[in-house]
Amino acid sequence: MVMACCISGPSDRACAPMGEALRKGADAHHPQVRRLFGSRVVWVKYHEIDAMGGQVTIGIVQRKVPGAACWSATKVPRRPHVRGIPLGPSLVVVLGLSLGCDTDSKRPPLVREVLAQTVQSTPSYPRGRWRLANLTSLEGVTFWLSHILIRHRDVFGTQVCFGPPGWEAFPPPPDRTRDEALSVAMNLARLASESPQNFARLARQYSEDTITRDTGGSLGGIAATELLRTPEILDALASMRPGDLSHVVETHCGFHVLYRRPAPPNIAVSGSRLVIGHDGARWLHRFGARRSIPARPRSQALSLATELYERAKAHPDQFSDLIHEYSEHRDAIDDGDLGEWSTHENSAIPREIEILQGLADWELAPPIEGLFGFEILQRTPNRPRKHFAMEAIQIFFDADEPEDGPLSKTLAAKTIDEIVKTLSQEPSAWERLRRENCCDGLQTWSEGRAPRELASLLEHLTPGEITNRTIEWNSSFVIAMDMRPDVGPPTILARHDLPAPSVPDVRFLVSGGLDPVKASKVLRGVCEDIAAALHLPSQEARSLQDLHGLNSIQSPANSYIPVSSDERWSQFERILRQVEEQFGPAGAVRYQEALKRRLEAAVLSTDSNQILRPMR
Repeated sequence: MVMACCISGPSDRACAPMGEALRKGADAHHPQVRRLFGSRVVWVKYHEIDAMGGQVTIGIVQRKVPGAACWSATKVPRRPHVRGIPLGPSLVVVLGLSLGCDTDSKRPPLVREVLAQTVQSTPSYPRGRWRLANLTSLEGVTFWLSHILIRHRDVFGTQVCFGPPGWEAFPPPPDRTRDEALSVAMNLARLASESPQNFARLARQYSEDTITRDTGGSLGGIAATELLRTPEILDALASMRPGDLSHVVETHCGFHVLYRRPAPPNIAVSGSRLVIGHDGARWLHRFGARRSIPARPRSQALSLATELYERAKAHPDQFSDLIHEYSEHRDAIDDGDLGEWSTHENSAIPREIEILQGLADWELAPPIEGLFGFEILQRTPNRPRKHFAMEAIQIFFDADEPEDGPLSKTLAAKTIDEIVKTLSQEPSAWERLRRENCCDGLQTWSEGRAPRELASLLEHLTPGEITNRTIEWNSSFVIAMDMRPDVGPPTILARHDLPAPSVPDVRFLVSGGLDPVKASKVLRGVCEDIAAALHLPSQEARSLQDLHGLNSIQSPANSYIPVSSDERWSQFERILRQVEEQFGPAGAVRYQEALKRRLEAAVLSTDSNQILRPMR
């Protein structure tokens, strides 16, 4: 990004023509006081302008070096460099952010070069049509994605951007403003676009995602459902093809530059891991630990993992011994086995699969940081594996919930014990208890993808037999019925494109996909559309609003929508029937057309989705 600025003496009148030209078309600006380059230059007036969907920055500053001609800033990483041209008492300069500031001040000062510089805007991506679809249609969609992340002081703390809630492994954000972070990100986007082959190098050098930085910013084959917390990224991906680089995209994590990589060759890989936890690896402590983990800072865990990697690298055949001795994850009893995976398969360990793909059999990879701490990976030869299938009753819990809380482990244990007792007296109650609790459907997997305890339980059952004890798995207590598969579970290969429906999924959006405030506004708009289209008198128009409960609402959040999604849809179906009774089939058709049109407008509206909109 190029930012045009004008430096003057006590008065900024000499800068006015340039400033006014850049301000044309602006829809917002606000003054701030900023300090730049220590004592050399002080910002006394600053305007951030959101024009034509992008960022324009204009600065009016006071020069503290009288008589300076063409000069530049000291070489400081990630600070702007300044080239200027003396124009009598004023100095017009162009600021361009550089990763290592240019100290060459001997370039011939040409006024026409400065005036010809274009103040670049970064277009935002439109809201993707995937937002109109039922979110279940995103299941199975996978992107091979790398990114560079630049953070600022206002971002979401230490929470890992692409990870489950509660994974807090990022260091505190740097003490830089949002505008400074945006400038860094825009410069990185420019460098990446000039040399896409250097994206991984730029990520290793500059990305502030400490989890993915050492692997060139790669997220592996990440599921679209894992990106729902950053919908702006899904919007960008909807407009990108494999091999494309993105503009700067803003999320609650900061600013991203994305590289959508082509899918890798579809091959099967197997591997094992050794896990070293630390004080911040909460998910290991809560869900995966095989034993009590000693107090250990992150730096000490990395040092231990690096030492064990060097030992294993020297003797790869002894890696399983190191796993049994040192690994702190419960899968150590299975030699750290991760199972066998297709590189095109949607999985919970996409980064691990990508790393294993790049290794030869028995080769090891240096430690990477993951959900459970630091992992050392070794690729193992593919082999025949047993396959399992079960129906299950699962009672989930939250390990952090107080004992008297509704999701406490204590209450879950009590509930599962009552279910076991009921089944011992009435085995035929299985289906009823599954419906009342969880979970429907058949669960299938191959050896290595679930705890050995669960596989061992099923191995000793006959098909249709129920386990006589429970097992703890994935924050739940499980009772299983063996369904012994005749063949292995099918490998569900990933899809690579987001859904783009031509019309909104009305049921999904009305049943809760759209928040109640917007839903209420949509229905009010539909009523207005129908009243205008059918030329309804005021009394009938009011009757139509009454049908939706719109005239009795105290606030939009208290709309006609009941609690559950099924109840919401049932209520809406009643409204549709009453609309048809009141206005006939033709009126009902107009109603549904207006509803789809209004839903699409509400979901795809860009009013609240300007990716680079200024923070006021």
